[in-house]
Amino acid sequence: MEQPTLSDLLDQYLTGTISPEGKAQLAAMLAQKAHAGELEMRMQEDFMNDRFLGDDNAAARSALHAWLQEKIQPAQKPKARIRTIYRTAAAASIILAMGTAAWWAASFRKNNTKAPVSQTTLQDAQPGTYKAKLTLANGQVIVLDSLSSTHSNSGAVQIAADGSLVYDPGTEGLNTISTNKGETFSFKLPDGSTVWLNSASTVQAPAAFRGKERRIVVTGEVFVDVAQNPQQPFIAEMNGVEVRALGTAFNLNSYPDEPQPTATLVTGRVKVTTADKQAGPVFLSPGQQTKLLENGQLAEAETVNIDEIAAWKDGLFHFENASLETVLRQFARWYDIEVTYDGKPSEERKFFGIVRRNNTLQQVLEILKDNDISFKIEGKHLTVTAK
Repeated sequence: MEQPTLSDLLDQYLTGTISPEGKAQLAAMLAQKAHAGELEMRMQEDFMNDRFLGDDNAAARSALHAWLQEKIQPAQKPKARIRTIYRTAAAASIILAMGTAAWWAASFRKNNTKAPVSQTTLQDAQPGTYKAKLTLANGQVIVLDSLSSTHSNSGAVQIAADGSLVYDPGTEGLNTISTNKGETFSFKLPDGSTVWLNSASTVQAPAAFRGKERRIVVTGEVFVDVAQNPQQPFIAEMNGVEVRALGTAFNLNSYPDEPQPTATLVTGRVKVTTADKQAGPVFLSPGQQTKLLENGQLAEAETVNIDEIAAWKDGLFHFENASLETVLRQFARWYDIEVTYDGKPSEERKFFGIVRRNNTLQQVLEILKDNDISFKIEGKHLTVTAK
């Protein structure tokens, strides 16, 4: 029986007809450097035919991105290798990642007629670290940076092997786990729920959940995988919005520099209201999101790309039709930098792509090259010029 080619297997994967055996064959092929040239040629052909452009192909892009995330394990830290291929597209600069963790493609156009992009790098910025601090209700501050015992002046707070924070008996009040810019952290709450903290984020929670509900208060961006307990509903509060769940996983984003606070459901079902109960409820099914609008009302549930929204907790930047400002807001928080613009970026320029967050700032900025964008890094300051 004739063996399927790489192109055959890619077609089968993108159309959802691939078998488990075919998927294993595709993974093995993409792991071989010998197939890099063939993969690049396939990408060029697909872009020439506009295969991945337009709303009709969003499902194919999402399927490929989901498969890539499955292949790329957070524990791996390959050195960035970004290949740039060029293409001019009306109203869009395309970045599409295909292949293994060490093979990336960015912005494609048919000819190389534009002048090279200038860049001045006086200093690079390193990626963020796995770190947070715990501020106890009594004011004691404890650094959390590893799965080991951590002691405060009032006794000991243990970090168990599964990531649970184990407080001294009798610890009362709300404790705050927080990250600065350039930090991320994950841990388990007393009920077994797992929390991931993105950069510049906080979670307030008690040492033990007592009473009829489990309530936490968050700022910034967090992902919560809630432990099931129908007798004690789980409530997450952010910026005037409440998300009520029993056993589910969801992402909350309330950064002050983002357009609106958002609640996005990954699994299960949640009820979203405002804290004053003046708006809502909005019930979310998996893959749906609601936003707090400027008028204080909650937007109707809409379907979104979960892979893009939750990629940060798996160590990835993931962009789907993202504006330059959206891309750089994420970079600013992770690399702890300030961003200024020389000129107003075009709202028509959009970005697609997946890049690992363990790369340096200069490495991730490669995705902005060849799109009429130049940048200059000076200490903790990034100046971006969009032509």
